[in-house]
Formats: sequence, C-alpha cells, structure tokens
Amino acid sequence: MDRIAHLQKRMGILDVLFATTGIVPLARALGERKTTTLSFFPNITDASIETGRVFNIEYPIHDLVFFGRVTPERQMLFQVLSSLSKTLNVGIYGGSKATQVFDARYVDLVSSSRMGISYSQYNDLPYSTSDRIAQLTGNGVLTFSPRFRE
Repeated sequence: MDRIAHLQKRMGILDVLFATTGIVPLARALGERKTTTLSFFPNITDASIETGRVFNIEYPIHDLVFFGRVTPERQMLFQVLSSLSKTLNVGIYGGSKATQVFDARYVDLVSSSRMGISYSQYNDLPYSTSDRIAQLTGNGVLTFSPRFRE
C-alpha cells in the first residue's frame, strides 16, 4: 500500500502522528487533517542497544558496509560499491536472498565496520531515513547518507 494513502486512512483516529521525516512536505502530502497534529521525532540511539564501538576495533570486518535490497533507485549504488571493492573491503548485504543478514549477525557486521551507507528505499521526503542511520551512527560507524533538502 502507498505510504501516504496508508496514513490518510488513519488521520481521523490519530491525535498526533510522530514521524521521522520532514513535517512540511508530509503535511502537504497528507492534505487536510482536522484533528491530527504532526510532530517530528528523530531516529534515536541508546548505548544499551547500540553497544558497538567500532572506533576501538583495530581490524574491522569491513572498511565500508551497505545493507539493502536492490531497487531501481539503488542500482547505480550497487555498481559503484562493487567497483570500490577492488580497493576497499566492502560488505554488500541484502542484494540477494543469499546475502541477507539479520539479528546478531547484522549487529556484529554493523558494529565492526568502519564506514556505512544509509540509503533508504525512499529518499523523497526531507529528513526521512530508515532506522539504519541510527544503528550505524550509534555503533560509531562513519555514516554516509543522501543530502536532504526541503
């Protein structure tokens, strides 16, 4: 289901919608909201959850890591990452079923990679990003993401 249509169906029963995206374009996309207040809530980290300290690791598993499925928007990113693997130790996970990682293995890879890329499936709303940015930065990973503009 379309993300905006999904939210629009629920506007009548929500008092407040907390979103990890820019409120102005979200308000425009949602249209009239008689009773629902929109509020920005950033992706958060907590030292008891993001326990990795990659900056203390002498020999990381990867120099650069990316987690995500191949989509038309990400096709070029996958090509660039593949070409970088000639000079850097690049970990690319999720591009196929065989490379998907979850749970403890995912946490281990995130928390022992020097750099990571947070490139969401959807980059069409300012400040919108997946939880991955919090998972990467919270574990001390130098994180790259697209530039967000309103």
